[in-house]
Formats: sequence, C-alpha cells, structure tokens
Amino acid sequence: LDFLKTMLRRLARASCDDTPLFFNASEKMYHLDPSAEAAFNMARMFVKQHDGEKAKAYYKQAMEQETDKSLLKEYYYEYALYIFAKENSYQEARTYARRALDIDPNHCKALMLIGDIYASSARSFSSDDFERSTVFWVAVDYFNKAKAGEDCLTEASKKANAYRGYFPNKETAFFQGLKDGDSYRVGGWINEATRVRY
Repeated sequence: LDFLKTMLRRLARASCDDTPLFFNASEKMYHLDPSAEAAFNMARMFVKQHDGEKAKAYYKQAMEQETDKSLLKEYYYEYALYIFAKENSYQEARTYARRALDIDPNHCKALMLIGDIYASSARSFSSDDFERSTVFWVAVDYFNKAKAGEDCLTEASKKANAYRGYFPNKETAFFQGLKDGDSYRVGGWINEATRVRY
C-alpha cells in the first residue's frame, strides 16, 4: 500500500496520471484501502476516461473522507475546476473554490478560478449591458488577489489586464450616477462588493 501511494504521487507530479499504470495502480490501491486519497485517484482516472458521473462520485467521496486540510483544499479546487470546465456549473464551482479558500485564503489557483468563473458568466449574468460589464470588476479583483501567489503571477496579470478592457466606460458609469473609486455591489448570484474603475 505504501509503495502504491508513493508511486501514484510521483506519477501525478510527473503528469503521468493518464497512463494504464496509473489507472491500474489507482484501482489496486482503492481495493486495498478505500481511503480519501484512493477515491481522489479514482476520480482523476474517470476524468481521463470521460466518465463524468463516476468521476464526480469519487471526488465527493474523497472530499467527505479527507481530514488532511492540505489535501482537502486541493480536492475542493480540482472538483471546482472540473465542474466549471465540464458542466459550466458556475455557482457550484464557486462554492467548492470558496471551500478551498476557507482552508487557504491565499490559494492563488482557487482565486484565479473564481475570476474565470465570473468572466465566463458575464454574458449570461444579465440582459443589461452595464450590469454585465460590472461583473469584470469583480473578476479582476480576484485576478489581482491571485497575483500574490508566485505560481499564478504571470497568468493572473495577463488576465487582469485583458479583462480591464471589458469594464464599463466613464460615460456609462456617469449615467448610472457612479464615479471612479465608488464602492459598488454586483448583485444576482454573484453578490460581491467591488469598486468602480474605468
């Protein structure tokens, strides 16, 4: 069992988690010890095999069983990323990304993910152009926070700069009675405070 755990961790670190060896070792480990980590490896295996229902079931089992916070935050983050990428399930993905942030408020990948979720959801957020554009204020807030993480600095900076181009313009904000620096709450399911910028 110890050998399997070590091997699976090394394979995952080396991005070899879509090989027959990884799949076979994951199944063997799960049968020997149906632990949270084994369930997580099974989830990853089913992601690679494009079996969404089984992947989600194993992710959930891993999250329910794990007691090690450093592993649990990664499980939350990866599950959030999976349901965002595969199902465009914005609110559920944000919920799990926030759970990762509850454990580690500086988890830069979870911060980036929430920024991505908001940027992707802007088009369907409202029928009002101004309201849609305010979503990018909050998205950029998250990318700016993520820049504190060394792993995310470059990508977060690129995304923050790119999405600034979608901010409301000065004239539109003026007609909404807003000026630069004002606090503003983006409503709806996002329901987050931000500030006015052009």
